[in-house]
Amino acid sequence: MDNLQFWLYVIIGVIYLITQVRKKAKEQAPPQRPVKRQEATTPQFRPEPQSQTTTPKPISFEDLLREITEAKAPKTEVPYEPYKQPEYVDYDDDVADEEETYEPVVTDYRKTDPIYKKYEDAKAYDYAGSSLEQTLKLENVDMRFGRFNEFESEKSRNLLEEYTQDLRDPDGFKKAVILSEILTTKHF
Repeated sequence: MDNLQFWLYVIIGVIYLITQVRKKAKEQAPPQRPVKRQEATTPQFRPEPQSQTTTPKPISFEDLLREITEAKAPKTEVPYEPYKQPEYVDYDDDVADEEETYEPVVTDYRKTDPIYKKYEDAKAYDYAGSSLEQTLKLENVDMRFGRFNEFESEKSRNLLEEYTQDLRDPDGFKKAVILSEILTTKHF
């Protein structure tokens, strides 16, 4: 659908351009005068003078260029002045040296800040108690047999071993016959 609309717009645009070109061509062409029929007995070959009021003199390219440049030219001309570099002004002359005005502020925030006091108290509390390694005794650990069996992975089943055990067993003859039927391919 979009492709159809695109081509429709292109066709309409081309038709519009053709009509505009034809309209301009008709406007530029001089009007045609009706030709009078003359009798064959008296031939007249007088060319009629064309009036210059109906068809203006064509403007040359140079004239058009001159008009355009005159329209674009500024009304007043500014005299050319070469670039002058501004004088260097040192604004730091009025400012006192920073080293002279600097006064170090010595305050011990560790003594005055209540947040830092809380931090120090918490740190002292943490390090005052004994660590887990120091409090842990081997006698307190529960070491019952089989307690961690649930975390061990199950052994995977080995089918090849099972089949070889069945083939060695005399009671596994039925299984051997069924396996031979399954494993041998029959070509029909």
